[in-house]
Amino acid sequence: MDFFQAQDTARRKTGRLVVLFALAVISLIVITNVLVLVTLGMASAETGGAPALADVEPAVFVAISLAVITVVGFGSLYKTATLRGGGARVAESLGARLLVPGSGDIDEQRVLNVVEEMAIASSTPVPPVYLMEEDAINAFAAGFSPSDAVIGVTRGAIGKLSREELQGVIAHEFSHILHGDMRLNIRLIGLLHGILVLGMMGYYLMRSAAISRRGKNGNGLVFLGLGLIVIGAAGTFFGNLIKAAVSRQREYLADASAVQFTRSADGIAGALKRIGGDASGSQLSNPGAREISHALFSQGVSTSFSALFATHPPLPQRIQRLQPQWDGEFSQPTSSPDTSAEARGETNERQSNTAPDARQRSATVLEVAAVAALQRAGAPDSADLQQAIRVRDRLPAAFINAAHEPHGARALIYFLLLDTTTAGDLSLAAGKPDDNQLDAARTAQCKYLEANADAGVYPELSRLVADSSRLSAGDRLALVNISLSALHQLSPAQYTMFERNMRAILDRSADIAPMSWLYHYLVLKHLRPVFDHPARSTRGRRLTQCKQACTVTLSVMAYLGQAEAAAADAFDSAAHRLYAQLPGLAKPAIMPRAELDRVALTSAFDALQGLTASDKQAFLLAAAACMQSDGQVTAAEQELFQTFAEILDCPTPALF
Repeated sequence: MDFFQAQDTARRKTGRLVVLFALAVISLIVITNVLVLVTLGMASAETGGAPALADVEPAVFVAISLAVITVVGFGSLYKTATLRGGGARVAESLGARLLVPGSGDIDEQRVLNVVEEMAIASSTPVPPVYLMEEDAINAFAAGFSPSDAVIGVTRGAIGKLSREELQGVIAHEFSHILHGDMRLNIRLIGLLHGILVLGMMGYYLMRSAAISRRGKNGNGLVFLGLGLIVIGAAGTFFGNLIKAAVSRQREYLADASAVQFTRSADGIAGALKRIGGDASGSQLSNPGAREISHALFSQGVSTSFSALFATHPPLPQRIQRLQPQWDGEFSQPTSSPDTSAEARGETNERQSNTAPDARQRSATVLEVAAVAALQRAGAPDSADLQQAIRVRDRLPAAFINAAHEPHGARALIYFLLLDTTTAGDLSLAAGKPDDNQLDAARTAQCKYLEANADAGVYPELSRLVADSSRLSAGDRLALVNISLSALHQLSPAQYTMFERNMRAILDRSADIAPMSWLYHYLVLKHLRPVFDHPARSTRGRRLTQCKQACTVTLSVMAYLGQAEAAAADAFDSAAHRLYAQLPGLAKPAIMPRAELDRVALTSAFDALQGLTASDKQAFLLAAAACMQSDGQVTAAEQELFQTFAEILDCPTPALF
């Protein structure tokens, strides 16, 4: 599945959903107006008058229409606002609990490891994992974006599925995260609730009419209340039809993506067979399951008219698509828990056979690699998954353990922002600061943190600094993404202090280190939706509107990893590729180093995030051309490119 096309398709589907919802609301307005007219007629008949349409003022119909729009709109907004906390709010509403590493439960550790591997492979934040104590086999992904996404699993899923089957289920949920399905799911919940509110109003209106039945308009009120209940029920009926139809198609696509991710249909097909052969199946007993039924891995609630309202295709159809030769027999859950060292959470310190840091290639080979990586954006394959497992296994125990808990995660991010981690070839400074300047800056940074970091964070930072020589180049982005799950657990006060401290570290830096700034920007990008609810960014911008932002970002890419004389050539290579698609725009020149500060970078990335998916793809291909213009791609440059892509919401696996 093409990620960039899928993003555009998801937006079109959202637009169609809005159109369908608007048509539903218009229908409700018309029916409600007719209902009120009949009610007024009944009231006139009780008082001896004769009902007449001509006697009703047009303002009455306008008022009724506005009232329906207001009720449905506020009902939808209220429900969406209650889910504003993202996926965590959805999981908590189901009574699920957050899983943390080190609990001692083998099944829990195994699912945490699988989720972590999937996130590293797709270059996305590691989502928090929530557990529902249900014997059924099911899972879900929830949130507005990868930044606030969570994955929920049932006890039955982690206890009854083999590791391969669990991988298939988690890969299916990652597809929903990467392709924008989660936001659509939450919008569906909000929209359907808005329609349901009409029926709720009718119920309370009938109760009020029953209490005051002696009133002369009592019959009219009862009729109006009953009518609103019927209208709400009818609206909910058709809303659920829309929800089911949209959901079933997305489930097929997510199944296909899971096969591409794991390069095996056996895992996800095996999970579906186990559901069919298990006594508990996938049916959840939680009363809140009905509301999120369309977000589950498999049918989570029983429905009347199951063929119409089923949010998932029948199990046999899903399995048949994955394994055309399937004999129709379901599997019985007989697998035993995984007792491997990996499942127990033990870090394997084996050395992996990684390629040298400098990857000398022909320009053609490098270009093919960049195009192939972008084709796997949002849809990594089994090679990416195996690479992710190798990356996780080679991370030093001190660093990965720190990334798994809130104190250590803050210390880890502080460590990545210190001048100690500035790579010599990733600096924008015209003249590299000497050792004395760097030592003075590091001392100032550490003294500030010692005085201002939360208790326990600075000692952890000191341990990481002492162990820093064991950290491989190119592994820092993976650590950032792993740490984000733990950083979600900060309190609002802790987050405010964390944000202030990150800014203070950068302000005390002796070098212009774009990677430090990029880590800082990436962390805030993923945490702000959880803690701050920032204003919605502009969507649908085109490259012609972001010329300055493109120039800034490609200039930074050109200076990093290139000799001074080659930087202009690298920029020209990227600009030629990008501006060839933009007739009428003059190709810019590379910007001077002195103008490329954090303010310019921040403004550039704020603008580029609003690009359409296809324009983001064009920009990233230009950035890749810039990076590979000298015929080599270092691990640090590769990480820089992946960080760029993740900031632009285009998570891209490693080029090599």
